[in-house]
Amino acid sequence: MRFNPNLPVKKQNLDEKIIEIFQEQAGYLYYELKQNKNKIILVPAPRPMHYSHKIRQRAEYNPLWYSEIYWQYYPNFRRDRTFKSLNRIIYLGDGEFKGRMYKYDSIMREFIYKILTDGYYCEGYKIMEENLEFKLYFDY
Repeated sequence: MRFNPNLPVKKQNLDEKIIEIFQEQAGYLYYELKQNKNKIILVPAPRPMHYSHKIRQRAEYNPLWYSEIYWQYYPNFRRDRTFKSLNRIIYLGDGEFKGRMYKYDSIMREFIYKILTDGYYCEGYKIMEENLEFKLYFDY
């Protein structure tokens, strides 16, 4: 069986268990993206030029996987559209990729498939485990 990231999950004739695994992974990514967002704070400058001189510093970071996808499609990748796409995948309302329509759905389906078959590595460390049942289903 082959997976096509351009087609909606429910139109690919997958087993219910495989669809559930896919939805769970999309839910995990949605939750992680919701909980982790770049947060910029002002801190005193290390070499102040005047009284109350401050500089910006990041206090919290986006998830590594989101940053990777963001820079892959920079400057045309938006966080709000990623949320909507993941939400559509979770509730099986994702659409078929045609030109510009449902581009984010296609990107996220491909990324989720990659995670579930290969796991996710960042700087040589495995961040997310692959799913063996998912891999066997696709003879990967």
